[in-house]
Amino acid sequence: KITADFSVSDIKNKRAEAILITTKRELESTLSLSERTDGATKIRLVNYAGTSFLASDLISTCYDPEWRTWFKTALDGGVIFNLLLTNPNSFAAKDAAEYKMYPAQGADINKKHLIFRNYEAIRDLIINRPNIKLVAKFTEVALPYGLFETIFPNKLNNHIKVDLYSPLTGNDSERPSFMVYRSK
Repeated sequence: KITADFSVSDIKNKRAEAILITTKRELESTLSLSERTDGATKIRLVNYAGTSFLASDLISTCYDPEWRTWFKTALDGGVIFNLLLTNPNSFAAKDAAEYKMYPAQGADINKKHLIFRNYEAIRDLIINRPNIKLVAKFTEVALPYGLFETIFPNKLNNHIKVDLYSPLTGNDSERPSFMVYRSK
């Protein structure tokens, strides 16, 4: 069942519907990062540059510090991260910078360099912390969405957050976003 009209309590209860549809801003302000990830054993990210918070000093000052703290804590706690990001030298990266990426408050660097700066931050993290459980792969494909899949020991808590990329949105926080929960 798909729902386009739901209350904040529906999101908080998570089990109200298997799919919740809203905007990225509404979803993330209602259901915090820690509420979505505490206790997870594995995180899969598929997107253009969704780990940009790691290079936030180079990219933008608008990233919530919660992201960097959460990521470090998760890595230190043994959470497995599988990342599929856009190859910074691909046509897809150029397409994303031109038509699909709208960092909040704008970027402190040219958007054409954002994906490459993100790539450098991930590379440096892997080099500097060789014992972390992080695998990063890069694709040439122009992604129509970003995925944030969270996997828990109890499979009923597993869910995927999907952000749709659109050249028509014009604002990252207003892009369509939805959560898909395991129903059985």
